[in-house]
Amino acid sequence: MPAEKVAALKQCGRSTLYMTLLAAFAVLMHRYSGQDDIVVGSPIANRQDERLEGLIGFFANMLVMRVKVEPNASFRELLDQVREFSLEAYRHQDVPFERLVEELSVGRSLNRTPVFQVIFALQNAFSGTQELRGLEIESLAAEDWRVRFDLEVYAVERNAQLEIGWVYNVALFDRWRIEQMAAHYERLLAAIVQDLDQPVCNLGRLSASEIQQLKIRETPQAGKVDRRSLPQAPAGNVYVAPRTPMEQMVAGVWREVLGLERVGVDDNFFDLGGHSLLAARVRFYLREKLQKELALVDFFSYPTVRLLAEKLEHGEKSLNISAIRERASRQRANVLRSRQDVRRQEGEDQAGE
Repeated sequence: MPAEKVAALKQCGRSTLYMTLLAAFAVLMHRYSGQDDIVVGSPIANRQDERLEGLIGFFANMLVMRVKVEPNASFRELLDQVREFSLEAYRHQDVPFERLVEELSVGRSLNRTPVFQVIFALQNAFSGTQELRGLEIESLAAEDWRVRFDLEVYAVERNAQLEIGWVYNVALFDRWRIEQMAAHYERLLAAIVQDLDQPVCNLGRLSASEIQQLKIRETPQAGKVDRRSLPQAPAGNVYVAPRTPMEQMVAGVWREVLGLERVGVDDNFFDLGGHSLLAARVRFYLREKLQKELALVDFFSYPTVRLLAEKLEHGEKSLNISAIRERASRQRANVLRSRQDVRRQEGEDQAGE
């Protein structure tokens, strides 16, 4: 992001650059997940005491940043809320995150971090030359990234410009989805600079080409609905209605999130138009209804209503895990190939125009 845009973001309200970026990121997560209560983790150096400045050691702590997004409120109001919460969090940054987890009695799991699974941070990178007497210093780039959370977003301010890096779990997201998310985030930031007082629900997210594609898909041709543009069950799948209470609950949540009239027990979540962020929304609703932990990766391992309901009701013991995961892997590969075919066809159509 160029320096002039960064400077404009710093002038937003009474907030710092970090607070503005965090508020915009919360709006992005709200739109992708459908949730109004957004919780992300934010690392902090935790060196308030000047006597710690010269010490070598790891003093970093993780702050829990909670943002409640009200779609009809203005972004300025949201920014004021983020500012107050951030200042309150800074005042208590000495409290170790581990102690907070203990006090809250949050359930622990080996496949997910407690409280939050998304990280957002702003880093002010040192742009000068580092010197130590008698030593030569050379910067080394990391050979690989260790993914510790579902999604990590790092904004780095360097030479008055802003670089934003996205680190993600490839079991949950593909590269196309992250690139789309990053583009939407940049559009949000551009809309915020133009008008702080516009409602959150009106902040720009889709590009002109994306809006045009939606209009084309939604416009009936000669009074008829183009059924090819609607979510379809996989070819050869015979509709089987949910029978058990658990299957009915899972299917009901899928219908609500995916906007479908009916969902059969053998329909695949991703074939019906689902993706990782919609899966996060389904996971939230099921966890609220059942008071049970459900990992996002379970949607890839148990992609149908029947399999997911059986997993939730009986656990993994009653399921052939290796066969299910192999089948889910094949199904996800088919979905990715279909998505690539659609993109290739769109590119050919645009080239023909």
